[in-house]
Amino acid sequence: MNGSNYNILAVHADYSYIETTRWVPPRYTAADEIEANGTMLERAGIQGTVTSDGGPLEDAVVRCLDDERGVVFKELGVLTNSSGQFFLSVDGNNTYRLGFQGDETDVQTREVTVTPGQVETLQVDLRASGSILGIVTNVSSQPVSGAVIEVFDGVEDEGYVVAPVVSDADGFYTFDRVQPTAVNEGYVVRASLIYGEGYRFFAEVTDIVVTPNSQIQVNLQSESL
Repeated sequence: MNGSNYNILAVHADYSYIETTRWVPPRYTAADEIEANGTMLERAGIQGTVTSDGGPLEDAVVRCLDDERGVVFKELGVLTNSSGQFFLSVDGNNTYRLGFQGDETDVQTREVTVTPGQVETLQVDLRASGSILGIVTNVSSQPVSGAVIEVFDGVEDEGYVVAPVVSDADGFYTFDRVQPTAVNEGYVVRASLIYGEGYRFFAEVTDIVVTPNSQIQVNLQSESL
């Protein structure tokens, strides 16, 4: 072996992997010994049931988004079975953030801390989502294309409820899978125009209430542009 830093990885199906680094000096010979000891922790499990409208939700997506170390997982996920049940095998001694979503439901996240050799159980109830759609027009009632439409939490007015969209050539826009609003709360739907390197306020409608399976029309018309 040449003198260098070497990464050592130990993997076992029933245990969390161990990764460490050891320095091997130049002129290393077969008679030399360098120890790289470690303790493999048992893997852990996260199981649970996903429901919607009081019944089990089949084929809901359960994804491990990231963990307390900031590691992002792109492929760690499963679908619920016909009983709404799921199981994830994960490394022990960690905290994970899981995302849950059905075909026609809102998106929810949960944080769960696991210990080696243990299985944590979650119960998640997803609500049917709604949608918001409408037309953006100027002060002369002409459709406006290219407007950026955003949906904000009406209480804090910070953070998108869903990803922004852009109005089409006819001024039309739509948001699918919008999470229903909480009791006594409403969303803010805002249209802005791209202006240089920033945005210019165009129009806004407040107190938009979204209920499960609803389709809410919110037309945005500027009072000055």
